[in-house]
Amino acid sequence: MALIPYELKQALASADLRHISPHELAKLGGYLNFNGEISDNAAGEFLVLTVNNDQYDLNPDVPIDAIKEYERRYALINQAIDSGEQGMEDARRYLGDVLHTLYNLDNAATSLRVGSQIDTKA
Repeated sequence: MALIPYELKQALASADLRHISPHELAKLGGYLNFNGEISDNAAGEFLVLTVNNDQYDLNPDVPIDAIKEYERRYALINQAIDSGEQGMEDARRYLGDVLHTLYNLDNAATSLRVGSQIDTKA
């Protein structure tokens, strides 16, 4: 994290993936992708919430828990596979990668907000 630019650190530190609108997630994804921090696939998936709400009334301007939303989507894919649906393995792998990216971003953003602390009592 020490090597990424200050502006990028600020963008991450101000992001709360557990309370972010789909519109803000798409903007963050585009910014991070432009700076080489996340893949085209992840950035594209972040944009999907603003255009395709998968029959769930997601307002692109109302904050959601993005991590829970993608965990829900991943669970739906797993249910489809478990019920015998064919051809969903790529979707599971793809959403698994997106979730992995979200978990990493959430950890990075949290550590930037909190700051690294060294336990001097250890």
